[in-house]
Amino acid sequence: MKIRLLVSAIYIELLKILHSIVFWIIFVGFSIAPIIATIFVMIVRDPSISENSPLLEAKANLAGLSADWIGYFGFLNMTLGIGGIIVFGFMTSWVFGREYADKTIKDILTLPIPRSFIIAAKFIVICLWSLIVSIWIFLLGSFLGWLIELDGWNIVSYINALAKFCYIWLLVTIVGFPVAWFAAIGRGYMAPLGFVFFSMAVGQIMGALGFGEYTPWAIPGLYSGAGGEEKSQINFFSFILVFAMGFLGAIATWLQWKNADN
Repeated sequence: MKIRLLVSAIYIELLKILHSIVFWIIFVGFSIAPIIATIFVMIVRDPSISENSPLLEAKANLAGLSADWIGYFGFLNMTLGIGGIIVFGFMTSWVFGREYADKTIKDILTLPIPRSFIIAAKFIVICLWSLIVSIWIFLLGSFLGWLIELDGWNIVSYINALAKFCYIWLLVTIVGFPVAWFAAIGRGYMAPLGFVFFSMAVGQIMGALGFGEYTPWAIPGLYSGAGGEEKSQINFFSFILVFAMGFLGAIATWLQWKNADN
């Protein structure tokens, strides 16, 4: 019976997402990443392509891409590790904040479904949504990379690249769980969105100062390779910090929904 209630809650949340334009906006918006990666790789491989656009060539060179599959997936990893903080944070903000913005929070709390199930369903759907978007980006990038005939492809490196991409997805998604708590205490979108950009800024600043391995929001980006040699500073404790932050965010959200006068 309890499993059926949880499945029902997940189904309801999925319907909300699938019938929203936000779902498609995020899909289309994040699809720009592999397109940019493809353009940059083509420029690195053949600089004459950008001879009429020095700025574009400079950006491609600044990205530090190599014209092969390793460099290509490295760029996608960095895009997910850094940009995912904002994109997936926005997802969490929307999933939890819309109940307050649409004034449906009281209706939801009167449903014959435990509040813990509703919260669990929302987090599960966020994970599924972000995973689908991430896999789509990876597959689109794979297709575009195949289309321009990148060098260095083999099945082992491809599987390893997919595994790393999925782990980055996990880190970025979990570290964004506290956004849900800010949506609950802020009763809308503004507080969680503000926290998303704040956490992004903190991650960048702490990473630049050399404390990225101790900052949850910097760790996905460092692990993706955005920090260059700083990735070697990431240790087991760094990953524990990410999962601890996600756990605390989920627990705080549950307590807010359970005890607060919504």
